[in-house]
Amino acid sequence: MSSNSEYVPFNFEQIPDKEIIKILTYNTFLRPPLVNNNGNDYKNERCELIIRELVNFDIVCLQEVFGFLNSRKSILKHKAFKLGFTYQSVSPSPSFFSSQMVDGGLITLSRYPILYHDFKEFPYGILSDNLSNKGVLYTKILVNGQILHIFNTHLQASYVGKESNVRATVSTRIDQMYCIKKFVNQVLQEQQAMAKDLILLVGDYNIDSRYEQGYSVEVLKQFPILLQQLGNPQKYQEYDALIQIMTNNGKDKFKNLLYDQEGKFVITYADYLEEENGQRSPLEIQLTDKADLLTGQCLDYIFQLIPENENSPNTIEIKQVNVEKFFVEGQRFTQLSDHYGVSCDILVQQAK
Repeated sequence: MSSNSEYVPFNFEQIPDKEIIKILTYNTFLRPPLVNNNGNDYKNERCELIIRELVNFDIVCLQEVFGFLNSRKSILKHKAFKLGFTYQSVSPSPSFFSSQMVDGGLITLSRYPILYHDFKEFPYGILSDNLSNKGVLYTKILVNGQILHIFNTHLQASYVGKESNVRATVSTRIDQMYCIKKFVNQVLQEQQAMAKDLILLVGDYNIDSRYEQGYSVEVLKQFPILLQQLGNPQKYQEYDALIQIMTNNGKDKFKNLLYDQEGKFVITYADYLEEENGQRSPLEIQLTDKADLLTGQCLDYIFQLIPENENSPNTIEIKQVNVEKFFVEGQRFTQLSDHYGVSCDILVQQAK
């Protein structure tokens, strides 16, 4: 087990006795000091309010809880422990000899026993992401005698402006997606995952499934196999590339659990209010980067992976998926983060 595991001996008297389990993924926007979008991100105040919301969930996957030059990460972990999240895993800090300065910002909190966890560092990041030890955090959790495999991640951020930066961030994410898929396959094999287990991939992918304009295939010339699998298009959607990679060219099932009632992708970042006359106004302005206002992006996901030749688990059932907006009143900010969270309720019956 990784040295970053918060190991606690199993105390089954403290484990909740219920069948409906609530899982949350949330980009907390708790970046290092002096990093902000609009003058003040109110990180300490938001951190305290985020901690209060944890009580409503059983398993929580967080992104952007960076411990560099601040104590928020330690405070959050400590207070979450007191709230009953006695099982915790975190992404490691970079080594002393690394060129990176900042940890990956990933934390997975659980009221249920963590049997094992591991972390896979991405091969690289670019621009400011190169300073962070980003990757994917795997956690194996025992719930009512059933196994949950949860992969918590945060991919390369997007950078607008120069075309070269845009292409570089897109190609970096493609490399990171291949890294995730390889790691998922390896871990599931090592952990002897069974058809009845629930496999979830969650986090902030920085891939906007609502972006209809598409990208030039120039980026994909670095990935000729992927380009061919996508049908050699004139332009391509980055979300389609994500699905193609994660399904192993359609061999596995990779279900996006977050759709609205019309089957459309919902907004999780830079949301807006649209009037009858079509005029839009942003719902959040203190934390969101001004360049992204009114863009209405879907970046945060809960995916279910069903490997090839396996049926959906019949002992663990997805009951409901929600967007958690976490609006607040009486503060100098109106949301707890620049992102919305995504949650799902699962029915986990006691194993017989």
